[in-house]
Amino acid sequence: EVVIELPSELWAGRESVVLHEVAHHLACSRGIPSERSSVRWHGAEFRAAMDVVVTAMLGEAAALLLRAGYDAAGVR
Repeated sequence: EVVIELPSELWAGRESVVLHEVAHHLACSRGIPSERSSVRWHGAEFRAAMDVVVTAMLGEAAALLLRAGYDAAGVR
């Protein structure tokens, strides 16, 4: 069972943080290891899930910016 845990601090309630954690949940539901030590914790599966979540919640323009940020950072 995968549980989304957020700290009680105000910053943890920001939309970007919540969407990030939802993307982890989605990626884990697709079979990547849920342990934070996993090499793939922020790998391709997470990035694909983040793209899905951002597109669904913030729209295609925001997802395009996310993908552009990945490209600019050299993330594949």
